[in-house]
Amino acid sequence: GIVITATDATPKTGADTIDITALSDIYVAITGNDSSAGTSGEPKLTIQAAVNAVATEGTVNVAAGTYAETVTIDKKLTLQDWGVGPQIINPAQNNNGIVLTANADNSTIKGLKITTSNNSGVANLAINLSDANDVTIDSVTIETSGDTSMGIWLCGTSDGCAAGITGLTVVKS
Repeated sequence: GIVITATDATPKTGADTIDITALSDIYVAITGNDSSAGTSGEPKLTIQAAVNAVATEGTVNVAAGTYAETVTIDKKLTLQDWGVGPQIINPAQNNNGIVLTANADNSTIKGLKITTSNNSGVANLAINLSDANDVTIDSVTIETSGDTSMGIWLCGTSDGCAAGITGLTVVKS
């Protein structure tokens, strides 16, 4: 959340306006803190916090480390490696790695490694495009283990392939 502290005790009349603009570049590191600004000097701790904070069409830059989380992207953005890797997204067992919703059209995932695992036949996906179109996956490594752990789900909605996905580009992955 945002905390605003007034230090001027002078009474004011009328309304004051505070403009808050989301950053177009947010940084993430395993040494970060989700309440930080998300700058390169004060990175966020989780990728999801950075995705939530970054402006539409912005970039989330992920430093080396293992991030034990599922990341849901619901806007156009670039999710990419930052510095020397590896940058690993490793969700809990039986959970998806990255989910891109219909609002994430034209997004890019670049330079990351996604590892997923499952047991007991519970399916999970490294990348679930979930109706996102025109997505670019560039230099992404996917490692899955288990009997129903999958790489990239291209089928559209979770209840079938009716919607379909268009414009997927996979480069050096």
